[in-house]
Amino acid sequence: MKDFEKQILALQKEKLKLEKTRDETLRKIEQYNFEAKACAAKGDSAGEKRWKEKANEAKKELSELDRKIEEMEEKIKELEENRETEAFKLRSEWETRIKEARKDLLELEASRDAKIQVYQQDMARLESLTANIIQQIGNLIKVREADLANFSNLGFPQTLRHLSLVYMPFYMACFEAELKKRYVVFSPSVANSVGFTAKLKGALGKTKVKHLLAPRFKTVNMLLEKVPALMEKNAAFSRELHEAGEKADILKSNSTRKLIIEGLKKIKDEGWLSEKEFETFSQKLG
Repeated sequence: MKDFEKQILALQKEKLKLEKTRDETLRKIEQYNFEAKACAAKGDSAGEKRWKEKANEAKKELSELDRKIEEMEEKIKELEENRETEAFKLRSEWETRIKEARKDLLELEASRDAKIQVYQQDMARLESLTANIIQQIGNLIKVREADLANFSNLGFPQTLRHLSLVYMPFYMACFEAELKKRYVVFSPSVANSVGFTAKLKGALGKTKVKHLLAPRFKTVNMLLEKVPALMEKNAAFSRELHEAGEKADILKSNSTRKLIIEGLKKIKDEGWLSEKEFETFSQKLG
């Protein structure tokens, strides 16, 4: 396209030059004709002839200039037509390329829209399934609550007409120092995990095994905690309980002591006992 512009610009410059020369030639012809008439008026036939010859030569130059200008205009017109043709061709090529690129883009957009539609359908289906599941869970909860309510209505309340004796297993430890004895009762409990408080006490050098057991029944624990005080007040009860404890002493059995050592090792591995504490207990049990 730039080549066409350069060629057209060059031809237009040349055309302007020719048109300027043509205008000058026209003025010369007018001047020559005026001089010829002046000579004729004076009766100067030779001068009249000379000026007419110059006028005729100028007319020939004018005709040649007109021909060149016309040719120049034709060339300019041809170049402009070629430029338009080339521009149309380039525009068509670019439109074709854009169309091809747009085709790929349309395919990508169609694929994207199709995926979005599938995802939306899946989401709608999941939402519907979720709503159904939630509704079913709600219905099951209502049915279970109704069943529990009906179950609680089954049977009849039981009342005790007489006092009953209930056996509750528990452990009692007796610590002796010279002639003094101290009893500690362990009610039914569950074992805890090593928590932050226990770890902190261990880091400070304090014993943490006290936090190992957590009583399962608050009322039973409160009752058993009164046993040591009752033993101090009631000598007969203390003697009977002490004798029963000696008979059921778990430390007298070798197999039981082995089981205790194994249990101590497990709570040591969990972090309740230090290595030194474990060795001390193991030596005493061994």
